[in-house]
Amino acid sequence: MCYVTPRLNCTLVEVRAQLDALTYDGVIWNPYATHQVTRPLMNIALFCGFIQLGEIVHRHLSDRVLHQFGFMQHILRSPLSIGDFGLADIDARWIRFANHVLKGVLPAIPPY
Repeated sequence: MCYVTPRLNCTLVEVRAQLDALTYDGVIWNPYATHQVTRPLMNIALFCGFIQLGEIVHRHLSDRVLHQFGFMQHILRSPLSIGDFGLADIDARWIRFANHVLKGVLPAIPPY
């Protein structure tokens, strides 16, 4: 998550001391919550599959972090449940991303 430091220019020792002194109230547990009214979550963020940038390929499993977006978290599937794909297959899935977006997610009741 994130936290607010009292000073902008701190040494590493000062930052470590601030982190050690953090309390539960000093942490912003859901930084996205304050922006949801003005910038709603787009359904493309709920895409499940591989994302490619150049030669880097990343498995993006949005169903594993639903609670961070304010949705009910279900029992997690294995990250390996999405098999390996070739680069052409990854591009094809991304072009048709709407077919690979999570459906039926339910909002969680705070605190989630």
